[in-house]
Amino acid sequence: MELTEQRIANGNELYKEGRYVDARREYSAAIRELDDAAEASPLVMSRILANRAQTYLQEREYALAFKDADAAVENDPLNVKAHMRRVIACENLEKFDAALKHVRHMLTLSLDSPTLTYALTTQSRLKRNCKSDAAAAKAERYEVGKLVHSQQSLRLNFGSMLPSHLPVGDWIDVVFFVANEFGLFQRGLLPSSVPLTVSIHGFSSTGLNVTLEIDSKSLPVEVGVNGKAAARLRIVPSSSVDQASGTLAASRFSLRADLAKGHHVDDVLPVVSLPIQAIPTTSTILFEYENDPLGIQCC
Repeated sequence: MELTEQRIANGNELYKEGRYVDARREYSAAIRELDDAAEASPLVMSRILANRAQTYLQEREYALAFKDADAAVENDPLNVKAHMRRVIACENLEKFDAALKHVRHMLTLSLDSPTLTYALTTQSRLKRNCKSDAAAAKAERYEVGKLVHSQQSLRLNFGSMLPSHLPVGDWIDVVFFVANEFGLFQRGLLPSSVPLTVSIHGFSSTGLNVTLEIDSKSLPVEVGVNGKAAARLRIVPSSSVDQASGTLAASRFSLRADLAKGHHVDDVLPVVSLPIQAIPTTSTILFEYENDPLGIQCC
């Protein structure tokens, strides 16, 4: 215990010199010694934690200061300095409601005149901050409400770039998401997951000679309550087509996704990709994933 008190005294001297990191090192060592002691005093622990919280306040590490000050109050509910430092940390973290609650609790303690004046002044300031904070939050909700509302038009979108050429048999991961015309989605619009149908459609009058295959691990493909879905898929030759033959060169298709009907979201528009060229796996064609200037490839 003597060594612990000596470390506290050393920390206090270092703090007075403005050496906050060194002071905190002494306080931390004292805390470790108390943790290892057979009979640790909660009052002493509270005093050290409050001191270490003050070093964090000096360096504007408000989250760490709050953690130490809160622990100090738990160890000694009558530690006025710990209460003050918890309020200061909370206010600087802009958690005005919590800070107001803590300062009101502080006012139930026995306070000397300067501390009482501080607490009352802080309470008045926090009340004003809480009102302005609530007004700002209300205004923000109003502005967002202009962009996300019950009358909005929703549609499916691709959340990942699609290639302009796709080798037969190559797997690709595709992300889908629901959004309004501003690209926003509000949680609560989908009360539960909604099945998503993914299909391909050709541009040739003779029909497609490839079919779509979805990885079994991606099934069932569903849009979750967060408005998002993902699927791993590929195109494979139709049964009558040789994968290596040149007939695949005529296969141009679009990828389409639709939400299932009967889930209270029947008005969500489908999404259709730009044309994708199927190429044989053995093809020597080189292609790159071009950057879509709009950031999304759909029409």
